[in-house]
Amino acid sequence: MTLLMKKERNLPLLLLFLFSGLLLVDAIVPEVRSTAGCGFLPIFAVIYCYGGQSSANLNTTGPISRDVLVKINLTTYTSVSDMQGGWDSVDARAEPNYYFAFAAIPDEDAFFVDGGVGAGNQGATLATYNSTIFDIETNKWEDDIDAKPGGRVYAHTAVYKQDTRKVYVWGGLGNLYTGIPVGSINPQDMYIYDLATSEWTAGSTAPVSRRYHSATLVDSSIYFIGGEYRDTTVTAGSSAASMDSIIVFDTDGGTWRTVTTIGPVPGTRIRHTATLIPNTNRIVLFGGKIPGDGNGHNQDYFHILNVDGEQLRWEDSSKTTAGPNSATSFSISGIYGHSAVIVENNLFIIFGYGNTNGGSYSQNNIYVLDLETFEWRSSISAVTPEPQPTETSTSEPTHVDPDAISAGTIAGAVVGAVVGVSVIAGIAFFFLRRKRRQSQEELENQSSGDRMLPAEDDIPPPSYSKNENSQRLLAPNPQYRKYFIF
Repeated sequence: MTLLMKKERNLPLLLLFLFSGLLLVDAIVPEVRSTAGCGFLPIFAVIYCYGGQSSANLNTTGPISRDVLVKINLTTYTSVSDMQGGWDSVDARAEPNYYFAFAAIPDEDAFFVDGGVGAGNQGATLATYNSTIFDIETNKWEDDIDAKPGGRVYAHTAVYKQDTRKVYVWGGLGNLYTGIPVGSINPQDMYIYDLATSEWTAGSTAPVSRRYHSATLVDSSIYFIGGEYRDTTVTAGSSAASMDSIIVFDTDGGTWRTVTTIGPVPGTRIRHTATLIPNTNRIVLFGGKIPGDGNGHNQDYFHILNVDGEQLRWEDSSKTTAGPNSATSFSISGIYGHSAVIVENNLFIIFGYGNTNGGSYSQNNIYVLDLETFEWRSSISAVTPEPQPTETSTSEPTHVDPDAISAGTIAGAVVGAVVGVSVIAGIAFFFLRRKRRQSQEELENQSSGDRMLPAEDDIPPPSYSKNENSQRLLAPNPQYRKYFIF
């Protein structure tokens, strides 16, 4: 099954998400993790996070094995401190994986995953699918996507371009951890997955390789910042990429260029994030690890790159941030392996490997940075779901696979609908009976006392028709609530 072109929204599922805050469910505090993939899907105002590892070292840590796929509903939680315990575990047979490439696909209510090291035991237990898409409407992983050409890799990036419905995957490293027993691969070709045709194509070749870098789409250009590149002249086999030289891929022409920056250059780093501020040409660079320095965090963890025009300029962040709650006054002195997600005009920093109290630890925290004031927020306004533009597919009819909804969900929905209709029927019947009683008393007080009325037990109850496609959602009985976890 392939994703349809901007699928028409399934209203019952949308209502189910919108009213999920009314249902009593048990939220969780997720296991601490880093190198997860997180994305915001605005139609339901929900952040999904997949995978990750329990520590920060590829050689000594294992993957997240429980609550592998989690989500948080931002229509419900406004306090940032409460968000840590506001996650829901998604039962979707999510396989352990980390160091994969991840991209949210908001107009398809889905996210894309490629590569990774799976369970992390030197390639012995890789994820079943090299490339896959998780569809939140069907709660299923796509199983018919061809593997990306060029082999399975990790520490690479994926970017989704909505107007062309294409995912751009680049960089990374393939070796023992991805099932290559001898040697390694360092792909430099751009690989493009077309959601409309479900096909991969190989694009042009970059001038250098990269791993542990970031990728940010601005208009038709993808900016690849930081990371490491293959370097056979050094014992380690790799060197840190300079932060004053940015690799740029033009998605329209399929060409590469390297641009030199101006301004105060940040220190070299890997496993950072770079996120575009909405409606601007400014990229927020956050966090990072010093290459080759064990668990050394970048102390200069906040920078802004202005990509307006051909000249790229690093801004002096100290001039735009000040005060105890400013972006440069982060509550921990460094972080890497985190996720950065834009929600409205806020930057969510989620999970990661934080430098706290003189040590480095994986965490399950959420931090929220206001991108207008560049101050850390303790609360946000409840997020309103935003329906995405829809188009009718000309190649395949729009539908939601009924088999994709679990039996528990169906049972819960049916029971909830029955309970809801029963409650409505009972209320209506009560008022109708009361109205009939009032009418009977009025008639009995009339002078024509010989008028006979039928006995109350002989009055047939009102008839109610139940629309099987009813989209009204009521909370079920407690024993059925487990089927309504969102």
